[in-house]
Amino acid sequence: MLFHKYSYPDLLEDKTVNYQDLVVYLDIGIWHPLSREMFKDVPSYLRWFNSRIDIYF
Repeated sequence: MLFHKYSYPDLLEDKTVNYQDLVVYLDIGIWHPLSREMFKDVPSYLRWFNSRIDIYF
């Protein structure tokens, strides 16, 4: 949306531009390199961690 609005507004003025839904990222949270998401609290992280099937002991 920023590109469309600020870069070349005259060139894109007549064209319809579709945007995907916004992705909201947490300002602070728990991150794990194998997760596809960031966790907002310890219980949500532990639920994810304990449900993993790729852990080998």
